[in-house]
Amino acid sequence: MGSNSSLFVDAKTITTGGTSQVLLAPSVAESGVGSVVIKARKGNTVALYLGNATTGGGTNGSGLTATTGFELQPGDSVSIDILGLGRAYIFCATTGQAYDVLSIGA
Repeated sequence: MGSNSSLFVDAKTITTGGTSQVLLAPSVAESGVGSVVIKARKGNTVALYLGNATTGGGTNGSGLTATTGFELQPGDSVSIDILGLGRAYIFCATTGQAYDVLSIGA
């Protein structure tokens, strides 16, 4: 990490099943994040799905579903480079499923 880089770690829970939510809060999400790892918790009982604001033809994540998103089964993780996590959404049909986010950026 460079001298101006920061490390951010957060544990999140799906608060409303059947609707998409922004991956991280806007105050963190727009802080110039460069790389992020998202991990679905092993204890989850169903998959999580990742997408952006226009996935599935929707706006603000409204088109993100189990058929349009990138699937993360319990215990799976994915690493992506993205500018602004506020553009990333997560969907799960079941309330209470959890995921972790590790980001490194400016």
